[in-house]
Amino acid sequence: MAAWLTWLADAARLTGYPVVEHGDWQSRGHGPMTHCEGVVGHHTGTPAKLLGDYPSLGVVRDGRSNLKGPLSHLGLGRTGKIHVIAAGTCWHAGPSVWGGFNNLNGKFIGIEAESAGDGIWTEAQRDAYPKLVGALLHRMGRGVGRYVSHRSCAIPHGRKPDPTGLQDEWMRLHAQSFMNGLVRPAPPLPPQTGTGAASLPTLQEGDRNDDVMALHLWLGRKYTWAKAIIPTATGFYGPLTVDAVKEFQRRVGIDADGTQIGPMTKAALWAEGYRGRT
Repeated sequence: MAAWLTWLADAARLTGYPVVEHGDWQSRGHGPMTHCEGVVGHHTGTPAKLLGDYPSLGVVRDGRSNLKGPLSHLGLGRTGKIHVIAAGTCWHAGPSVWGGFNNLNGKFIGIEAESAGDGIWTEAQRDAYPKLVGALLHRMGRGVGRYVSHRSCAIPHGRKPDPTGLQDEWMRLHAQSFMNGLVRPAPPLPPQTGTGAASLPTLQEGDRNDDVMALHLWLGRKYTWAKAIIPTATGFYGPLTVDAVKEFQRRVGIDADGTQIGPMTKAALWAEGYRGRT
């Protein structure tokens, strides 16, 4: 099911390494992921002479002249710091196949680790990289067989070398060791309707009132993507509101119709902090 991986930062924090969230990463990507089935490991290939923890950030986030960013979901810096860059589809794998899946860009999470591609890694990276792989697989409920290096999944075979110096079996072995110490997370619960959400008004397409105005203003303050859909609050539940509500419903994982703020949507809004016209 299509989704934005808004849990990436929380999963990365399981490693114990610092996590930096870059801008509006939760809405960055070439559309939502179509699946969430595994992890692809990469290196950036950035010259070692460039200083700093993650000098590749600009390219990974924004892309190159011949390939629009984002190019990966996560970056791994020289100090082990984890950079959270995008929650949607990223152009990291290209033509690829692994585990019964092909075209892995929208199906596997990409990690671009800072390296010149010479096989030299910092001690922090050698510790953090498999922990990050393990944390992601743990969160998505997949085994270590769903980790694959770019060189192993890229087609035709031999097209890519990365991540140089880190063999797939080494990564899986250390990722599994880390995962053994984690407790399996409970599956996410659906929104609960028996809460303060019941106090929110039921709204529908065609309404024009202060309650719709309050919803417009809150959406615009809360989400960059919503502000782009409804640039000016009008108080009218018209086509733009339908589009914004549909996008909200899709992102929180409930049926996306957009034409009504019913019990499930009210519950999801309440869980996100919306309190109506206060």
